Amino acid sequence: MWIDGAGAAGLLSWLEPHQHRYGTAATFEAARKGFEADWNALVPLIPDGAFNEYRRHRAVHAWMETMWAAGLPLPTQVASGRMLLRYRDRYGSVDLHIDAEHMT
Repeated sequence: MWIDGAGAAGLLSWLEPHQHRYGTAATFEAARKGFEADWNALVPLIPDGAFNEYRRHRAVHAWMETMWAAGLPLPTQVASGRMLLRYRDRYGSVDLHIDAEHMT
């Protein structure tokens, strides 16, 4: 596989060690062709729902980072539970808020 980095590690964490692919190429075109061949061989092995699970994982962490960057606590970090009520009243739950607002 021609993907590298923490994001790829999360998406591909279910792979067996022998399924990983690495490589280099002399040109961009050769690298693109190598990636495409490896990707096409890998896609049939990806479990149902893996891409959605990965996108949801990214969305949850993006939401958390946004909250913290704005100086806001996460709903579970508020002793009064007021923030949980806000999400429940508008969306039904924090999970539904993430689905509606952060799953892009």
